[in-house]
Amino acid sequence: MVKIPQVGQKGLTFRADFVDGVEKFRNDHSELGLTSTPEAIRYAWNNFVAEYNRLKHIIETHH
Repeated sequence: MVKIPQVGQKGLTFRADFVDGVEKFRNDHSELGLTSTPEAIRYAWNNFVAEYNRLKHIIETHH
């Protein structure tokens, strides 16, 4: 689970099970070449942002 920051809070709060899941993903998909958990989190975050922007664009163009 990732919590979006509250007003005045900086950064995101990650639960331990989220980090465990990222580590498992990294270990299960060595073909991606991710060498650390922070690198895997950045990879996941960049894909999340790209997907969010894609969906936001679809919603905005259909309303």
